[in-house]
Amino acid sequence: MLSEGKLLLAVNICCFIPFHLVLAQLFPNSGLTSMYMIMVKVNDSGSKMLKISLLIPIYGVERYIEKCAHSLFSQTAKNVEYIFVDDCSPDSSITLLYRVLDEYPHRRNQVSVIRHPQNMGLAAARNTALEHATGKYVLHVDSDDYLEQNAVEVL
Repeated sequence: MLSEGKLLLAVNICCFIPFHLVLAQLFPNSGLTSMYMIMVKVNDSGSKMLKISLLIPIYGVERYIEKCAHSLFSQTAKNVEYIFVDDCSPDSSITLLYRVLDEYPHRRNQVSVIRHPQNMGLAAARNTALEHATGKYVLHVDSDDYLEQNAVEVL
């Protein structure tokens, strides 16, 4: 369940619809034109950068998880929380995730890995991650996708 004041960003990275148009449809007359505008406003006021939670479900992605994890841990944004949910992946996805994390020791305290007791499906994994998120904003990232190095900062 979302707590008051937390905005869910359910953005598909492969989507070609400009984000400001999505916000305009979701929040008409709210003055929200883009996430970039919100972040600039916060930074210009001199206040601390808002925490962003990246939520990543994991199941059977050993072919992709290393590239995904490298792209997440190398983000230029500093105030990021990474929540991975292992939905009882039958392959070595989690081992590979930890191997990549070892290359980014400065990110270790920002990473949580939660394991489901049994496979519960993608929706349940996303909900579990959302329940544990502490950021002001959340971004769902599929474990077979990757982000540009400054993607979170630009948002």
